[in-house]
Amino acid sequence: MLISSLSKREKHLLLFLLVVLIVVGGYYYLYRPLVLELNSLEDALKELEGSLGKNMELLERGKNMEAEWERVNKSYQRALNLLPTDKSVPTLILLLEEALADRDIDLQCLQWLETEEEEDLFVYSFQLGVRGGYGNIADFLESLQDFPRFVRPRAVSLLLDGVEDQVQAELLLEVFSIADCGVGD
Repeated sequence: MLISSLSKREKHLLLFLLVVLIVVGGYYYLYRPLVLELNSLEDALKELEGSLGKNMELLERGKNMEAEWERVNKSYQRALNLLPTDKSVPTLILLLEEALADRDIDLQCLQWLETEEEEDLFVYSFQLGVRGGYGNIADFLESLQDFPRFVRPRAVSLLLDGVEDQVQAELLLEVFSIADCGVGD
């Protein structure tokens, strides 16, 4: 055969050439495509990690937005309690009677007066005739600051009663309501 006629040196060169061809062929046909695929997979992984980071940030912002919405909704509901969209007379009377009873004040009469409109608010004026201790009436007027509805005292007139430590008072108060703006609760 042809290989047997070659000298030892030629056989070594031929073997060396064969090894070089295998290495070069392996590099171009096996190693290089694998490295290129590995690089593209690394780039895709970096892109996915960036996208995951953005999505996690959006998710965190979503949780913050939900908490912010809850806070704003509570504030809105509190504002609706202070300034409801209607007069809410029965609720107001119950709240006033409870506040007066807590301070040992007797409600003598309640008289609704005129209704005025100021910008987007309706102002309902009413007069309370009460009887109780001077300190109790003063405490009631102070308690209107923390009242569940926004109630503004306009005038107070006190008359001494024949009973010791008792006074009769005429309180002119105003409550407010907003015009129904069409926003659902």
